[in-house]
Formats: sequence, C-alpha cells, structure tokens
Amino acid sequence: MLLDTLGIQHSARSFATEVLSKMYQSAGVQNTFVPYQNREEFDSSSFFADCQAVVNKKKRMHFVICVDEIDAVLATASSAEDARIILHMLSNLLTNSDLPVRLLLTSTDKEVLRHYPSGSDFLDNLGTWQVPLCSEVEMKGLIERFEVPFKFDKDALSRIFHYSGGEIYFIKLAVRLALSIGATQTDEKRPIDGEMMNELMRQVIEPTEETSFTVRSLNGNVYPTMKNIFSSWVFSEEERQLMHSLTKANGTLQASSLKVSEVQVANRLYERGYISKTTTEEDEEYRWRIGIWQLFLENQSQLNNRRNRGKQ
Repeated sequence: MLLDTLGIQHSARSFATEVLSKMYQSAGVQNTFVPYQNREEFDSSSFFADCQAVVNKKKRMHFVICVDEIDAVLATASSAEDARIILHMLSNLLTNSDLPVRLLLTSTDKEVLRHYPSGSDFLDNLGTWQVPLCSEVEMKGLIERFEVPFKFDKDALSRIFHYSGGEIYFIKLAVRLALSIGATQTDEKRPIDGEMMNELMRQVIEPTEETSFTVRSLNGNVYPTMKNIFSSWVFSEEERQLMHSLTKANGTLQASSLKVSEVQVANRLYERGYISKTTTEEDEEYRWRIGIWQLFLENQSQLNNRRNRGKQ
C-alpha cells in the first residue's frame, strides 16, 4: 500500500489516519476506526492497538507500506514533534514482532533521519545496506496504483521485474519510460510489451540519435546517478570487481570458478539484493537480480573501451 504523502503536510494524527485507512483498504475489511483528527487525544499506543485490530482480522496477511521521500515527509511535517512521532511510529511498525508489517521507503537524503531522536536506531534497524525490494506480485500491485493510461502485457511486467529486481526506484523508472511512448500510441488499448521495455531500458542507459527527448532527459538523471553510486562508498572495490566479472560473463558466474574470497563478496551482493543465487546439484550460480545494473556496466565498459582506443 502506497501512502499519500507527496505534497501533503502531515501531522502525526493525519499520518496515523492515512496508515490505518490504507491498512483497512488493503485488507478489504470495513473501516471502523475513528480518524485521529477527530479524537480529543492521540497517542502512539492507541495507533498500534488499532493496527493490531486490522491484523487480527486478516491474520495470514502481511502488509507492505510504501512511503516516498520519507525525509521530505519529516521535513514538511506540521511540527518537529509531529515529525518525531511519525518516525517513532514507523520504527515501531518495522520492529514490532506482533505486526506483520514491512516498509519500502525512498529518500533523497536518508541522513536527515539522524536529526531526530531514535533516527539512528531506526536507520540501523531498517538496514541501510539493503535495497528495498518488492516481490513480483508486490511490483504488479504497485504498478496498478500508478493508474497509467495503458496496460503492460505479461511479458512487459516480466521484463520490468528483470530490470528492476523489485527495486522501487527502477520500477518507477520503467513506468516513466513507458509513459514516454504511451502518449504517442494511436490505439490506447495496445499494451506495452516486453520488446518495448527492452528497448526503452537500453535507451535510457545508452541513448541513440533517434531516442526521444523524454528518454534522453531521464538518461541525464539516471546514468550519472548510477555512475556515482557505483564509484562511491556504496560498493567496495571487491564488490565492483565482482560486478564487472559478472557482466563480462554475460550475467552468470559459477561459484566453482571463483576464489573463496570472491564467493564471500558474491554472497554479500546476494544478501543486499543486487544478484541472485541458485543452488544446483553440481554447483551454485550467481546471476543479476537487478538487470539494469548489468546494462549500465556493459555500457560503461564499452565507453571505456572506446575512450582507450581513441587515446591510441
């Protein structure tokens, strides 16, 4: 469930009301709670009791709460105290063992969270090394909420999951890319297919002369960002080397072909969600989970090769 937060100045009361409303909606049960704005008193204990009431109605259900730009939600909150309470509520939703809740958060600057009491603990519990990943089913549900004026066919959804690996930023990127061509479709019922998604993903990494202005603009944001992430502290030198090796091997590496230290690095990348691991009777295989990183590194390698040839 995606919370309505962008462009909204939330108080602790309105944020709690938004969370509970979406939980009831996702569970498909009648909304029976009184909005917190209409209550004389508000405290977080009553909020968690209300969350538990929804969970009790759907005991086998797990709730995934998506919050875009959580740092902006806190910065624009009605007051510093409201921001503190909102962060406290999210922290407890994440760590409360009785509530089957998972968070998917985006943030322009996650260090903003450290400005609040318990913010550091929240970031540590969230797991800053983990990429926020959706399952394929969750991804489809998220895309449906975007209410785009066209349909993705089954193959297109499969390609989006391949390139995004369930990473929420790249899911959004794929939808924005599809919107760039959706407006030019003469038949609104024509679906976006897998071949279109393949071409769009390649163009956003390496535009051609025929690439649309919209996709070029996205490239101007996406490619430099990925380059900065890849070359910064996010990946160690050993991780960068392993990712290059995986790309040169066309996206598949056998554990038996790696040194022990390289297997350890591969397992770290697997735990962080960038690559997948499959165990067979003969060996273990590592593959790209987030396929757009493979496209990025292939393109970066090609650029470096061209530059080196130009210097000769």
